[in-house]
Amino acid sequence: MTLTVARRQFNATVLSANRQKWIETLRDTIAELISLLVTALVVRSKWKNKWDKGRGALSEDAALLEKLERIVLAQSKIRLLLNPTHADHRELHHAIDTALKRLQSEDSIDSDTEAELKKLQRLRRRFSSMSGSA
Repeated sequence: MTLTVARRQFNATVLSANRQKWIETLRDTIAELISLLVTALVVRSKWKNKWDKGRGALSEDAALLEKLERIVLAQSKIRLLLNPTHADHRELHHAIDTALKRLQSEDSIDSDTEAELKKLQRLRRRFSSMSGSA
């Protein structure tokens, strides 16, 4: 009987540690993505030539390619960490996609993109306080 209880306690401890690591990884990756998206917004708002979904800036400044790679990597990591059966996870996925589409569009208004980034920050805080969604 004691061995069974010890195993359950051990499993619960491992599960709890794994959940905490998942939450920390997700939170940190969302923060990195937000930072990169803010950088992209600043570049787009100062860009005077044709934006062409950001390709114009990339073709003129090769250093921005690294930023784009990091955006894609962070987005991919987040998607791998999410469970599409959870509403909060779908909401985060949608918010990321919306922010990226706004950044690519020449017609989107900076304040709308900023509102999407604020939504991502709120979602990041919500995931930071979670304890059982992994």
